Order: sequence, then C-alpha cells, then structure tokens
Amino acid sequence: MTRFITRKELTNKKLSQVSTTERILLEGEQKILENGRLLEQQVPEGEIWLYHPSICGEGEELSLIQLLLDERYAEGYINLPMQAMEQCGYLNERLPEKRVYELLLRIAEHYAVIGKPLKGNRETADDKTSNIRESYKADCYIVGKYSQLLQQSGYFEEVVEVLLQEAQQSGDTEKALVYLEDMVGKKEIFRRIEAGTAPILIYYGVTYCYNVMNVMLGQLAESLKKKGIPVICYDEQKEDAAGLSRYVGQRFRAIVGMQTYLMSVYMKETGRFLHDEIEGPKFNIVLDHPLWLNMQLRHTPRDYYVLVHDENYRNFIKKYYSGVKGTYLFPPAGIRQQEEVYYEKRKYGISFIGTYRDYRNKCQVIHHCGRSVRFLANRFLLYMRRETELTAEAAFQKALDYYGIELPDEQFLEWLYQMGEVIQCVMYYYREKVVETLINAGIHVDIWGESWQKSKLAHHRNLTIHRDADSKESLAVLRDSKVSLNVMAWHKGGFTERMANSMLAGAVVLTDITSYSGEGFCPGKHCVMFSLNQLEQLPGLAERLLQEENWRKQIAKQGFEYAGTYHTWEKRAEKLLALIEELA
Repeated sequence: MTRFITRKELTNKKLSQVSTTERILLEGEQKILENGRLLEQQVPEGEIWLYHPSICGEGEELSLIQLLLDERYAEGYINLPMQAMEQCGYLNERLPEKRVYELLLRIAEHYAVIGKPLKGNRETADDKTSNIRESYKADCYIVGKYSQLLQQSGYFEEVVEVLLQEAQQSGDTEKALVYLEDMVGKKEIFRRIEAGTAPILIYYGVTYCYNVMNVMLGQLAESLKKKGIPVICYDEQKEDAAGLSRYVGQRFRAIVGMQTYLMSVYMKETGRFLHDEIEGPKFNIVLDHPLWLNMQLRHTPRDYYVLVHDENYRNFIKKYYSGVKGTYLFPPAGIRQQEEVYYEKRKYGISFIGTYRDYRNKCQVIHHCGRSVRFLANRFLLYMRRETELTAEAAFQKALDYYGIELPDEQFLEWLYQMGEVIQCVMYYYREKVVETLINAGIHVDIWGESWQKSKLAHHRNLTIHRDADSKESLAVLRDSKVSLNVMAWHKGGFTERMANSMLAGAVVLTDITSYSGEGFCPGKHCVMFSLNQLEQLPGLAERLLQEENWRKQIAKQGFEYAGTYHTWEKRAEKLLALIEELA
C-alpha cells in the first residue's frame, strides 16, 4: 500500500503514523498539476522513484551531486518505502525552508534515486509561498553540510558565489555573511540544525521499584517514535558504561535517563566526563529528592539538565547544584488503558500499592549516633513529624536554627545528606500510620506488597495483603479500585506516576497534601487530599468516598479527564521535544 502525503500534511508526526511495511508518495516543494495515477504504479521493493517534468529518460538514476546542484528535482513526487525514511531520518524540522530538498539529499546518500518523467505543469512562482531570507539560510546549511562533496566535484566556489550575491541583496549583508561562514565552518549553530534529524538516546535498565522506571521510559520512547523521532534505547544493566564508547563523537537530539549514573562517568585518563564527548543536551529525570542523587548532581558534564516533578526540588537544585545547567518541572505521566473506563462494579474499596519499611529500624540507627548528631537528628525528626507541611530541607534548617548553627550552603548540603536516615524514618512512619489509621477506624484496605507481612498490622482483620504487583498488574488493580491511596515520599509539591495512573484508571486519588498546581490541578476536584497532621479526619474522608457514589464518580471522572489532557506520555513527549527545541 502507498499513502499520498501532501505538502500541507508533511510533518514528522504524520509520517510516523505510516507503517514500516508501507510506501509513501510525497508531494514535493512545489505543486505539480496533473500528476497522473502515480499511486497506482507498482514500484519494486526497495526502489525509490522521483517523478519530475524535467526528467526525460525512463529509469534515469539521479546522483547525489546532480540533485544537490538542481534543487528543482525536489519539486517532484517522491515514492519511497518507509524503511528508507526511518533509516535516513525524518524531516529536519529545524530547517526553516526546503525540508523536502534536504530530505531528498539525505536519501540519495544511502539509496539510488531513479528518475521518472512526469507530464504536468509546475505552479507559477506566485503560487508558491517562500520566505527568501529563510530560503537563503536553508541553502547555507545545505552547502555547509555537503561542502566536501562540492569541493571534490569542483562546484564549491561557484555555489558559494551565488550565496554571496544573495547576501549582498539581503538588506543585512553582514549578518547574512556571518551566517554563511557559520554554516560552511560547521559552527555550533550548524551542528544544532544537523541534530534535528539525530535520534534521542534513552538509557534504561534500572529494574528496582518493580521495574517502574523502565516502563515509564518505554512509554516515553514509544510516544517519541509516534511523533517521528528516532530513538535508540541503551540498556545500562546489560552493557554498563563500557558500551557507551561507541557513541563518543556522535551528536544526539538529546540523551535521556531516569536517575541514571551514566552521565556522571568520569574518565581519569582524559580529565573529562564521558558525556562531554557525546554531543547533545543531557536530561536526567529525577523522581526522588535530589539529595539522594547528591554525587551525580555534583559531578556533571556540560549541557546537563534535570527534570523533576516537584517545584521544591527545582528550587533545591538551583540553589545547591551549580553544575546543573537547567532544571524543569516534568512530572511523570500515567498510562492510558485501552479498555473503556467504568466507575461502577469495582472489586476493591481502598487499594494501596507499595512496599513496607519499618521506621523503627531507622530510629535505632539514629539512637546509636554520637551525642551531638543524635540531638540534632532528633530535633530534625521532631519538626518533620509535627510540621508535616515542611520540606526536608526547611525542617532541617529549623533544627539548625534551634541550636544556633549556621552553615554555608556546601556544608548544609553535606549535613542534610548525612541526615538521610531521619528523612526515611519519617516517610516510613507516616506510610504505616496512614494505613493503621484507616484500618483501626473499621475501613478495609487492600495492599499489594508482600513486605507488609513483616509489619505489626499484618494480621489486622481490616487489612488484606496481596502479593507484589508489577507495573502491568498494578494498572489492573487500579482499574478495579474505587479509591487509590497515595502517601507521598515527602514530595511536598509533587505529582507522581501513581497519581496519574490512578486517575487514568478511573480511581479516585486519596493522597496527603501536595502543593502541586500544574495545569490547574485542584484538590477536591481532581483528587481528595488529607493532612498528615490531622489523620483523625482521614477515616471520615475515606468513608464518604466509599458511601457517596455520586461524589466519588464525579471526582474520578474529573481526575480522568484532567490526567488524560495533561498527564499522558504523549504529552510528556511533546513537552520534552518543545524543551529540546527551546534549548537548541
């Protein structure tokens, strides 16, 4: 099957909707009337045909230099297999003009282009909209890219002379000449445009947390592919850092990882980070408090960016990690399930998916610290437990103030890192306390996580402990749940993938308070929030959700619509691409 794609439809997103087994017929840079029955012609597998009125001989092979020197060939129709498009790269949407021309040249680098005569008339110049300034810039880029071929063929001087004449007539000669020099010299601006057809390199392979991160990165990769972006996935568990040497010297549209250590690999023999030798912006998606990635964030290559789901974490990184070039809010998205979402006949009332950790073990660690450390740790723990709206760093600063201790930023960061046991202690305490509050009030909770068998709550009559659930099984659980309980890992302004997945499954999210307000997120409308400081109110909220079906269904539907509009991986792919283009 051959699909016809017009100039107006010609985008990478449109091209990515075509199956790899299909062919496409592209309309060229300028409309040619009376194109005949081109879609009905049978093109041999693997061949690329170019139809144009100026072609006389049947089956004439057009060389790369021939196509390069006469851009009018790009006005014709191109019939090619999608496999060729994927191999050569899609349209370079960073080019302001002549995208089909530049694409045709890249195709001709790898495939024989066979010319076919075409009866028809080109539109007049008045019918074709073209920006002269942008057309000049596109020509400069193409000449820069193929400068070696032009020099070898003896045409370089002649082609550059034409561009020099256009620069003289541009109205801003100096600026036009500088642009031409940058393109021919393959300066940074040239390399950024060239990266417009480069793939995105994604690091995956981290298998802890029930493989959640791999699933999320897989969703992001598939969403990028659907938008016409080539993606290379690198398994850091199988290959470690050694296999990255094959990418040294290459340029990528972006390099993306999720709490990956690979970007911090340092080469002692060169005195540089490995990723200083791999071109392209590096994005590390951080799901935990940045403190837990302290060493990674302190030792960074150039062009290193961090994507977080909590505005507090964004501010924390800005203040304490100067090596990070930029930090952006980028909450993890959820997976939209294929089946229709029903809000009735759900098997579980309140479900909770997560592991159990005993906070008492952390208390023992704190107890065995030295006297001065123990006093500070206990004061820190006290503030976190009593003033649950505080971030970890704010609570720690309050503990320092209590003892009159002043620390420079670097030392504050070091001390806070050493107090990690305190942060984990209070996180685990409230996770257990929330569940205990519900079941002691007579509300049944279904938990997925075998580690809860070790808790003191394990044999409570209102608690059912199920086996561990992987990502796919978790989605099925959420589809069968009326309410999805969420206890933040002290993300005071966060939005997590568990929240997004719950909403997209039609379950009401019942979560402790977060200040996240992105895209109009609103408690009471898209979810129900409770305060860790007022857990006595939690059973009433839970009971009302279970008993008042209309209220529950209203919030579930509003949450579903909100997450479906703003928190899918398709939306995250769009946001990532917009960010990449902004930085470029």
